[in-house]
Amino acid sequence: MTTKLLALSPLTDANITTLEKYHVTVVTPEDITPDDYSDIVISYGWRSKIIKKILETPNNQLKWIQSFSAGVDFMPLDELKKHQIILTNTSGQKAVPIAQSVMSYIFYFARGLHVYQTQNYWEPFEQQFTLQELPVVIFGTGRIGQQIAAYLHTFGSTVYGVNTTGHPVGSFENVFAIDNLQEIPKDIAIVINAFTWHN
Repeated sequence: MTTKLLALSPLTDANITTLEKYHVTVVTPEDITPDDYSDIVISYGWRSKIIKKILETPNNQLKWIQSFSAGVDFMPLDELKKHQIILTNTSGQKAVPIAQSVMSYIFYFARGLHVYQTQNYWEPFEQQFTLQELPVVIFGTGRIGQQIAAYLHTFGSTVYGVNTTGHPVGSFENVFAIDNLQEIPKDIAIVINAFTWHN
């Protein structure tokens, strides 16, 4: 017996070969037909239009959706619960590489590398800073925001967070609600957006 997986996020040839060993047949959005809707058991990724069509198909077999975002509150959670569909996300999976990329950009500008890389002669650039001098606010206090904050603390930075409710999160000096931004200190030097927005 084979299981049909709808690959809404790209899979490599090696991924597909591995899945075939476990009797999983991969269908892509390019080759799916309405006849396939009732047979899809797993969705690897999320697209609202195609998932809606599957859910509207009588006797559909959809059991599991693997989201490629950390947040899933933009999905029809009540509808998925009604259909007893397992929903998993990627919370934390990319926190370290994204946080390290953010740190590289901070150092790039704080240490004046954006100026020095274009100079072919020595001339001091005085607008350089250490991270202790640069208060930071991070919009988004999830895994990615927390990982960035942890790195910044290593260098002595003061780090504030913003989330939807202002609930405290351990990695931040203080956390502000998204509707209460006027309370953020005025000396912020670096603003980082780690929120995930969905239409």
